[in-house]
Amino acid sequence: MELFVNKASEYKRDLRIHHHYCENKAKSLSLLFNEPMEKTREFVTRVTAPGGKHGVIDPRVRILIRGKNGDRELKFTTFNKFLNAVDKRQAILSPSLTAYLNPKEKVSQYAVSTDNNIKARKVIKKEMFLAEQRGDVTTAQIKDIMQTGRKLTNNGMSGGFCTASTPFYCRSAHSSLTSCCRSATSSTNAFNEKFLAGNRHYHSPEIVMENIASICLHSNYELIDQAMREFNLAYPTVDQVIACIYRGSRRYWSDRRYMAMIHQQVSNMTPGERAAFMFTSDMYHMRVVNPDFVRQMLVDIAEKTKVGISEDVALKDGDARVLATMKCAEDIIRVGVKESENSDEIKDLVKANYQLSVQNIEKYRSYVRAFLVTPNTPASIAMMPHHVREVVLASDTDSSIFTEQEWVDWIEPNYDLRQERIQVNAAVTFLVSQQVVHLLAIVSGNIGVSEDQMFRLTMKNEYYFESFVLTNMGKHYFATQTAREGNFYAKPKLELKGVHLRNSNVPKEIRDRGNKIINDILDKSNSNTQFSVVELLQQVGDIERFIINSIQSGEPVFLAKATIKDKDSYTKPLSNNYYHYLMWEEVFAPKYGPAPQLQYLGLKAKLGLESRTAVNEWLDELEDQGFAQRMRDFMVKYGKDKLSQVILPADIVMTQGLPQEVIQGINIRQLIMENLAMVYSCLESLGLYFTNPNATRLVSDEH
Repeated sequence: MELFVNKASEYKRDLRIHHHYCENKAKSLSLLFNEPMEKTREFVTRVTAPGGKHGVIDPRVRILIRGKNGDRELKFTTFNKFLNAVDKRQAILSPSLTAYLNPKEKVSQYAVSTDNNIKARKVIKKEMFLAEQRGDVTTAQIKDIMQTGRKLTNNGMSGGFCTASTPFYCRSAHSSLTSCCRSATSSTNAFNEKFLAGNRHYHSPEIVMENIASICLHSNYELIDQAMREFNLAYPTVDQVIACIYRGSRRYWSDRRYMAMIHQQVSNMTPGERAAFMFTSDMYHMRVVNPDFVRQMLVDIAEKTKVGISEDVALKDGDARVLATMKCAEDIIRVGVKESENSDEIKDLVKANYQLSVQNIEKYRSYVRAFLVTPNTPASIAMMPHHVREVVLASDTDSSIFTEQEWVDWIEPNYDLRQERIQVNAAVTFLVSQQVVHLLAIVSGNIGVSEDQMFRLTMKNEYYFESFVLTNMGKHYFATQTAREGNFYAKPKLELKGVHLRNSNVPKEIRDRGNKIINDILDKSNSNTQFSVVELLQQVGDIERFIINSIQSGEPVFLAKATIKDKDSYTKPLSNNYYHYLMWEEVFAPKYGPAPQLQYLGLKAKLGLESRTAVNEWLDELEDQGFAQRMRDFMVKYGKDKLSQVILPADIVMTQGLPQEVIQGINIRQLIMENLAMVYSCLESLGLYFTNPNATRLVSDEH
């Protein structure tokens, strides 16, 4: 929306590092000693000038300049001269400090191709969502595959850039792309933490003092005064500002001397400066000081009308359209997702709620312009990996998954009122999404993006998860996906992320049982109801006992597949699967019959006999000592002293079952752990830890 952003021409690059350093230090000293800015500015400028007591030294840098024919020339200059050259030529400067020609000089064909792919993917995704709404599962799946293909084509170019054997090869491109993505994601993550939780990354006292000075210098006090008067807002006290700073710094440092200096600065700030520092892009601390105002604003933005309008309404803003659609969630369910696509009732309701949302948001224009649309960005973005997060649950190269549960519970604590809770969530998400547009425009402006592309870098609101559960494994989570890009699902989809939660090597029955446990956890979470830990563990114990009984019955369900080829297919036959063909012929065949003709499909049984002692203990316990002796002779013949696995002919196992000798040797507890990795991850997400690397404890031992 126009309200949440400036004109594209206002997002300018400013590379005057020394100038801003002097201004920030002057403001910091002015607040610390309660001296006029003119006096402290003169002091800082004098002592940091060349030859001064703390004279700033422009560092010497080495740069590579690419010529017209692709050849590169090594040159030396100073850092500021390099930045001045970039600025003078209006070059694109990536966060990794690689400068590229402005598109006005030369257009990248990579960019043209990527742009065409993005446009094509957008069309395909729209067709996919329409097919989902119609209930046309086949078409939706086909379109999903097509849009994924377009995405992979774009993403694959990044790999091609750093592969010398491809025509895409460009050594700097991959780092430039990655640094842009990380800058966008880190900025968004830091903003989400600050806006939703008041969690600022004040990892050192210097960062706090610099941030105070920076916000004070770059705030519009006329707009702040107007907003404070219009909404009768209370100014934060010194103690409230100190509490805000402590909240952002408490996990990183404790220093009485520095905190005394910061307290002195805050005491010397004007009420307007304290308001700017505490409320800029921080709804959490606005709520601390002015809870009634924040509650009313969210209620207004979340307000729903049940009276549709038939007149044409241009749904120009995507985030406002998503907000309006989420307000109509219960109506879409009532009419039916499939039918709602062509339902005039739903279309009229969405238009009416879009219009209402825009009108209600406009009421808060002065607040938005004073505190949300400012030049101030979150502090310490470069150190984001070390930020202890509170609301950003997961994040990847180009995504930020955050929770609004505390906000929704504050406005509407009744979980039975699902629609009202969805509306509050949509209202908060709208505010986040709109401000991220402005934030990324600041990033783009500093990169040097042209005005016509200023809002191209985006992080759109893609998924709405009603419940989201992280596991202890990186990039592994499960959730209920209720909406995607504003398309509401009447029946939420189960979202499983991570190879261990979607392992196709695990038998279907185990995956189905695991998914049932996951769905039970999510359903209880969605309704905010308690569940029985004993019953949950009993279900897991039953699955473990099912695996044990299956193996002991000789069923090959839990054995992985492997192919055994003829001897000539291997460079070292005895170090590959051919070794297991010889083992079968010399050890198993006298009792169970010869193996099929090579090549054949085998089933892999893990024994885990990792020492001669373990092998001997297994063989000594076998009833058929003739088999045991053949195995001993075989291992001596081929110089082996351990037996980690055997690969058995699938045809024989499927008809005769697992050989009893193999059943006695299988490490069933380890097999259970491998097949139930997804289930144990779910238990650990609930604080229930049972497994260990040696499999000395399983759920079925106790439940």
